[in-house]
Amino acid sequence: MGKISCTEQSEISHLLEQQEPYIRKLAYEILRCDQRIDDLIQLSRIKLWQAARARPIANPRAYIRCVVKSAYVEIMRQKKTGEQLPVNEEGELTGGQPLFEPGEEMRDPLDVIEAREAFRERLNMLVDIVITLPPRQRRAFICRLKDRIDDPALLAEACRERDLDIESERWPADKIDKHNLEVSYIWANKKIKKLMQDRELPCETAR
Repeated sequence: MGKISCTEQSEISHLLEQQEPYIRKLAYEILRCDQRIDDLIQLSRIKLWQAARARPIANPRAYIRCVVKSAYVEIMRQKKTGEQLPVNEEGELTGGQPLFEPGEEMRDPLDVIEAREAFRERLNMLVDIVITLPPRQRRAFICRLKDRIDDPALLAEACRERDLDIESERWPADKIDKHNLEVSYIWANKKIKKLMQDRELPCETAR
């Protein structure tokens, strides 16, 4: 690997510092309280640093997901075979194997994280569109979304980031008022499906 300029080194250092919280977040979601969580974080940082030295990374978060997967697979392989992770004289991890090939076996925690990340991206896009709806349609869609979504915490987070208060949004107690609001939901749902298609983002809206 060739030498890099001071400017490139500074950019790589900034990338590592900027993405550190995301690396930690993925690592903790995969291993939680496992004693090797620090190894996973450090190995992921090294792999990201090595990749950034080799070429520009256009989509850091997508690449980091691959990096953390690779580091996790490597750590689990080392644990299974009883081998030690590669370290230098100071006992620090040195990088290990390159990223796994697409056909390599994936483990359940990684599948969960990947699905969760994809869902989060779709949900964020959905909330961005919901904000643009007329007030009554927006209320109707939020009420239905709260009824249907499997992970209310992700919905709450996406709305909170956009200063959208959904805590007070509930279906009316009166049957006629609720029916009228459900009609607004039908119109809102049609509009959102169209906007999703225009943005070329596959999404299953609440039904």
